[in-house]
Amino acid sequence: ETQFLRQSQLDHPPSKTKAITPIDNTQYSMTTPHMKRGIAALALVALCANVALNIFTSNSYGGGGDGVSRRRLDGTSPNTAASDSTQIAKDDVNINGDDDQEDAESYYFHMRHRIARGLIKRGYDRDSERFKDLLNKRVAEVIEERRKVAHTRTLERRLKSGWKHVWLGTHRGEQENRALVDEEQTPDLSPLTVCGRPADLGTLKDFNLLRDYSVCPGGVSQDVLLLEGSQTFGRTGNNLIEFLHALQFSRDKNVVLGIMSDSWAFQVILKMWMAIEDTENWESQFEEAFCCRIFHSQEELEGWNVIHKDTKELFGYLSGAPLEEYVASQEDSIRTLFEHYNTGDGVDKRDNPVQDMCSGIDAIFGEQRSSVYYSVIHSRHLEGAPGVRLMKRMARLSGCDPTAALEMRPDYIKSILEPLGMMQHPIVLVTDGQDFSVIQRLLTDSQIGPRLHVVPEEASWVGGDLTLAILSDVFIGNPASSFSGFIAKSRLALGFGHNYLFRAKNANDRWVTVCGDNCVFDSEIMMTMA
Repeated sequence: ETQFLRQSQLDHPPSKTKAITPIDNTQYSMTTPHMKRGIAALALVALCANVALNIFTSNSYGGGGDGVSRRRLDGTSPNTAASDSTQIAKDDVNINGDDDQEDAESYYFHMRHRIARGLIKRGYDRDSERFKDLLNKRVAEVIEERRKVAHTRTLERRLKSGWKHVWLGTHRGEQENRALVDEEQTPDLSPLTVCGRPADLGTLKDFNLLRDYSVCPGGVSQDVLLLEGSQTFGRTGNNLIEFLHALQFSRDKNVVLGIMSDSWAFQVILKMWMAIEDTENWESQFEEAFCCRIFHSQEELEGWNVIHKDTKELFGYLSGAPLEEYVASQEDSIRTLFEHYNTGDGVDKRDNPVQDMCSGIDAIFGEQRSSVYYSVIHSRHLEGAPGVRLMKRMARLSGCDPTAALEMRPDYIKSILEPLGMMQHPIVLVTDGQDFSVIQRLLTDSQIGPRLHVVPEEASWVGGDLTLAILSDVFIGNPASSFSGFIAKSRLALGFGHNYLFRAKNANDRWVTVCGDNCVFDSEIMMTMA
């Protein structure tokens, strides 16, 4: 915390101001009736201006009216981090797409310039007819997408505004949005939830509108990054990184992402997300969700310039995108996964029944899963000596303690949970079982032991453990573990805070966080696990 405060002071130094000479108010006596009325009028104008400012900057007007607020990079929600309406307004995201929210001409100019610059970088001659055609086509696609988003957003605000019955009673309302308000097609206006626990993102429709990648990469490209074969590099955490890096490569290079129907990617993803329930439409749904194309044979690849990368190469891919853009891109991909998490219905590509991602939280908390407060400790030993070496390297890069996240000692855990008031609530241990001394120390601690839970063996599997950790109120993980890293990234993507991976003792012998939330996305810290 101290490190980030210092950085903030460096980024925003105090402005230099001249000393102001106090005014002797006794020299300016306002005694005439005209002057008093003038003061009263000025006061009234100031009051009205202040009220107007509060209205236009409040969380219940304009962009904030839909109740969707941006997750801060420090993991806190604007609604809990500040009560001042002006501060909340600064942190709100305007996803309405309304033209009155920005200068339309300025947006159009910059958008067209950005697209043109991208085409030039890809080698198109700016004076050619092909360049002009592609530019106009892409601009039209973006404008049409914004129009649809704005229209949908306006209609949904009307549905949620409290005068739904009035609006639906008008001829225009019925004619304009008959399908939207039909009993069978009314949009889901309930909050996005995973296993009964709401994500801090607003409604499901709001969740979809948070996506900044409505135009898929490689729209006019014949280059395709192909995910093929069954070989993966490492365990589940690594495999998820490989898939996310493939999506990122597609966006960075503006090429199509192609997936062979028997690829490793489906083996990794379908056991936890996007189970096949509707065999007729499943492929198109998957392609739309992840902006990809599914191929079934080599013949279908004719005419494509195929880019081959094995899973080890994908794991090692480092994006050149600025960190802010990379975080947004990765969070978008992760949110898409959890829009389609498996509930035990459907099958994978090999027709094997899929498991329920909620099995872990159900096994421990049952009917209380949606309301219970709990913390998760992820203990990952990382095969002994290799894990120690990896943690030492992580410590050099981030400043965290080189052993604390491996040992998970009781004092370390309590230094996190006690200030948050979470020592009075359940604590769940998710572990690879390689270091039983971690479990022993926690069980024998007089404060932690009575509240410690371990997932029953029959309910423990990678997807259930993953979801259990992601949905917790507090997560304590190992920064050298790609599995912990994916959990932390997913929590940020879904709007959850309180991730504790990078901790060290300060000069006062107190445990503090030494690297913020975005460190799990930063390749300078996480290297290829970012």
